[in-house]
Order: sequence, then C-alpha cells, then structure tokens
Amino acid sequence: MPAVGTFRVCEPGRPPLAEAVIEGVAEAVALPSVLVTMLGSLIEAWPRQIYTQPLVTTRFLGQRTTYVCDPGHIRSLMVDQAEALEREPFMLRALAPALGSGVLTADGAHWRRQRRTAVPMFRPDRVRSFVPAMARAAAATRARWRDADPAGTERDILREMMRTTFDVIVATMVSGDPHLAVEPFGAAMDAYLGQTSWKIALEMLRAPAWVPHPGARAGAEAVRYLRATRRRTCRSV
Repeated sequence: MPAVGTFRVCEPGRPPLAEAVIEGVAEAVALPSVLVTMLGSLIEAWPRQIYTQPLVTTRFLGQRTTYVCDPGHIRSLMVDQAEALEREPFMLRALAPALGSGVLTADGAHWRRQRRTAVPMFRPDRVRSFVPAMARAAAATRARWRDADPAGTERDILREMMRTTFDVIVATMVSGDPHLAVEPFGAAMDAYLGQTSWKIALEMLRAPAWVPHPGARAGAEAVRYLRATRRRTCRSV
C-alpha cells in the first residue's frame, strides 16, 4: 500500500465484502490527508508504483482507476481503441468552464471536427515558422532571470514556464495583437488555473457542481474576462 496521502493501490475487480469494508474504513481515515495532497498537486497523489509498473489500479472513495503506463498499452488505447475512450469527468469539470467544448474537452465526432479545424495550425511548415517567436520568448525569460534578481534566487518554475508559454501563444496564435493586455490576461489565467484542483477534488468526491470552494468566484470572473478577451482578439485578427 502507498503512504497515507496517496490513492490506495488495490487489485483489479471487485473485492470481497469484508475486504471492501476494511478498505472503506481505511479510505475514510486517510481522506483528509489525500485531499490535502490533491489540492497541492494531483500528481503527488498518484501512487509511486505508476513509475515502475505497466498497469496500476487504485481505489478512492469506492471509485477504481487504472493507470496505463506501458507504451504499448498506451498506443493500443490511444490509437487502436480511441473510439471507446471518453474524457474524464474531473477534467471536464476543471477545464470546460474556460475552454468550452473545444479540442481539449470534446469527444467523438465533435472532437474530430475540432481536430480537423486545428490541424492547419500544426503543419510542419507552420510550426517551423513559430521557432523565432519561441526563441525570443526563451531569450526574454533568460534576460528576466539574469537581470531582475540576484544569482541563486529560487523561482517558481511552473509560473515561469507558464509565462514563457503565454508569451509564445500571444506571439503566434494571435499574432502579437496590440489590443491584448498581456498582464491582465495572464493574471486571469493564473486565477482560473489556481482553483482547478478544488474542482477536480470535488468531482472525485461526487459533489455537485454548485458546491462552493476557495477561488470559485475569482475563477468565474476569470472565465468571463478570458472569454471576452478571446472574442475581442478574434474580431481583430
């Protein structure tokens, strides 16, 4: 069994009644620790076995999840059995409010239409044309690190890489639109992403979507801002 604070590894299939009761009690006891871990980082709640085993099954509040870690199994699922796959409910709850029914949240025929629409953006020649903007964004990050703070300063690498990625998106996807206010847009993205861990945790608890949580109001305001900005930039491109 993994340490307290992670999802419990179990055998595939339904356990005998007595074992299920014991597991249920253990989950209830570990629940606060697991939730704290999830809210910090969902990845931290994954059991260590997923890094060494081809298939790992876990249980959380009676819900069983199988992690597919072997490259051959992953290809079989993503290529040979793609039609049988659907998005995870917790990811839809986390992303759909901001992304709507787009290529990252759609399934089936709707996803295929979205993907065909996006394909021209990722042709090899189009991707190569992004390289100068990517290089400029990387150079700007390097200069910011070199000039703004003394050597040896600790940095939040996730936030830094998100900022660099955002610089690339602004320069390539909306052609550096001068009407786009970069700092407020980035702040809105941070506000929305900052509360998605609560959405994921509440979905795993099977709580209704209307249940309040920290950051919910800021997240809703961020969605309104992001969508309004997207409409403006789409009109101006």
